[in-house]
Amino acid sequence: MVFLDLLIDKGCRKCLHREDYDFEEREDRGPPSEYWFLGFKDRNVEDEYIEDVILNSKSRFMLGLATSGLIYTVGTFIPDWMFYPFNAAQFGEPEVQEFLAPTTGPDPLLSYYMVSCIGFFSFILCAVACFLIYRMKMFESKRVILYLIGSAYVVFLGMRAWNFTAFNSGYFGFFGRASGWLIFLIFYEVAPLISILFMGLPPALTLEIMTLFVSIFIVLVPLVNPYGDLWDVLQQANDERTDEFTCYVSTTYCKKLLEVIAVSPLLIVCIIVVCILIVSFILDYSNRRAFINKKIIQALNKQKEQALVKQKEDQEKLINSIFPPVIARDLIIEQMQESTSRSTEGSLRSLGSSGTLGRTVARLHQNVTIVFTDICGFTAMSQECSPKDVMRFLHSLFVAFDDLIEMDGHLFKVETIGDAFMIASGLNVNSQESVRSFSVGGSTSMISCESMDASSSAKAAIRFAVAALKEAHNLTMPNGKRCQVRAGAHTGAVCSGVVGSQMPRFCLFGDTVNTANRMESTGRAGRLQVSEATHGFVRDEKEFEWEDPVSVKVKGKGDMKTYFLNDIEDSLDCDPPR
Repeated sequence: MVFLDLLIDKGCRKCLHREDYDFEEREDRGPPSEYWFLGFKDRNVEDEYIEDVILNSKSRFMLGLATSGLIYTVGTFIPDWMFYPFNAAQFGEPEVQEFLAPTTGPDPLLSYYMVSCIGFFSFILCAVACFLIYRMKMFESKRVILYLIGSAYVVFLGMRAWNFTAFNSGYFGFFGRASGWLIFLIFYEVAPLISILFMGLPPALTLEIMTLFVSIFIVLVPLVNPYGDLWDVLQQANDERTDEFTCYVSTTYCKKLLEVIAVSPLLIVCIIVVCILIVSFILDYSNRRAFINKKIIQALNKQKEQALVKQKEDQEKLINSIFPPVIARDLIIEQMQESTSRSTEGSLRSLGSSGTLGRTVARLHQNVTIVFTDICGFTAMSQECSPKDVMRFLHSLFVAFDDLIEMDGHLFKVETIGDAFMIASGLNVNSQESVRSFSVGGSTSMISCESMDASSSAKAAIRFAVAALKEAHNLTMPNGKRCQVRAGAHTGAVCSGVVGSQMPRFCLFGDTVNTANRMESTGRAGRLQVSEATHGFVRDEKEFEWEDPVSVKVKGKGDMKTYFLNDIEDSLDCDPPR
């Protein structure tokens, strides 16, 4: 990974990047494509996989470094220092210094123990550095850990190779035979590399370390050793042993037998190297499958979360379309406290039955202008046309009315009953106060809400009524007749609240509502009739012209002075019906 990663990832990244994979599109594309040895063809996914391996292998990396350091300490470092008096005396001999000087410098003893310490501290320092990088947040990418681990083993192999070349030139110094050099290699030099077997390093890093080990200890060191070529020495030693060996079968067979015995340590070294590589590839394959599965699960969870967020937004949009914001906020808070699996209707029902809304059932609003509209001849038209056509017509008309309401913040749609359409202006439904903050136990309470400007609210209501009359006039009813609407308005105090536990509804109560309804029912087709109270707030507005007041007999109130808005009928005749 020290050299291969720089070559593969840095030098050949653009050439290797062959796809841009998105796990959310896996159903159409299948799993991400992979090279046989170089990982995912999407190098961004490969980088993410490497980071995932590093984070999930923290304990294995630290344990592997500790194991390698411990094996080296027990097998090589401690014995070296125990032999310090012997080595000091031996390296002090003139003939030994003369023999070692070409490769070790003027002070062989210092060189020997410096190499020993470098090999020891390479694992210690690497483990400390990796631990700090895992703990420090300044390293967003942990890939440097692989560089450190690779460098530690490269330094270890380099130091041990130089030690072998410089100080262990005599092959027969190990176990009294040339092949003893290979046996020593297995027990003392290969042993620290065994921890790579369970560390789960990427195959590229494992291959680099193992290739470097084989190149150094099996190829380079035997060839450059001052004592001679190891393979020639082994052959000569084998020939000498054949002459000394009592062979009870043919000489050729005994010679081959001794050759196998001499080479068997080398085969063991090669088997260890191959096993480490195979295990590394197997672990990498398993890690990649686990990574893909984890990313798929994350993509599924993300899609599920997005669906839940979309569902929540739709539910909140539905709730806000039914209730004013102050009521909707408390309903949404209650819904969040309930189980996420509960349906919107269930949340509405539970909210009403639990008394969350019922604890505060009335809000007092002053100077609210109520507008009613009603279609003239609707009953007769309903008898002539199919319910489907009637419903389609009402939908078109009421959607147009809804668009008018969206254009003015003073207006709030209260309800529709049949062909009747009711709006309120000046409710101050955007108030930030909470229903719960005013509740008193489980009893009913009355809240006096902050009033909006009465004149502005009344003007907004009149403008809506005029626009609604024009919109209706431009439509044709299913029976082919032009749509005509009556409108009536009145201004006064109202109470608002949510009633019912089954499909709870936001309603307005009070004499103002009844009077506004009477203004509509006693009005004329295509005209707007307002009470004296409403007229008082808009009479000075130049955009409205009013007829002289008339006296209208209103049920329950007797004679009332009302006003009709001028010039509506003339303007309505300008546009052809749709």
